[in-house]
Amino acid sequence: MISPLAWVMNLGFVSFGILLGLGVLLLPHLGHTHRWVLSVLALVLGFGGILVGVFHGSGEALVDGTGMYHSFGAFMAFISGNVISILLGRSDMPVSHKTKMLLVVLGIIGVIATVGYTAALILAPDNHPIIIIGLIERGAVYPFLIGLMAAGYSLLKVNPVSQN
Repeated sequence: MISPLAWVMNLGFVSFGILLGLGVLLLPHLGHTHRWVLSVLALVLGFGGILVGVFHGSGEALVDGTGMYHSFGAFMAFISGNVISILLGRSDMPVSHKTKMLLVVLGIIGVIATVGYTAALILAPDNHPIIIIGLIERGAVYPFLIGLMAAGYSLLKVNPVSQN
């Protein structure tokens, strides 16, 4: 079940964790409380992404026991990423009101999808709801990814990078 190119996707997950974590840590214009909370959440997000990349989410992983590390890392990323999105939407970041509302709405959608992910894991009769779990995972990940991309784009519009 593991593709010969699985390393590309896994490298992507590890890079995702590191880059998103660092990106949140480097955000300007955050108050002291927001900075502290977002820093902790960024570290959790980074570590979760690394776990997802290092431990495969496959049928074999369910058998050998490493699937729980993959799931734990994914859950860490789902929660921290969506809470980051909500908190950034409520922060003093110099972006439009529309961008802030988008961050909050997308974060809430992601949290709801995470609850669905958890319910699918708990309520599955065979304890392995592989068929639907991928769909629910995307519902938990895509909202905060889209929100953070929108925030980054808005920040670039406010503070354009100088070109030499």
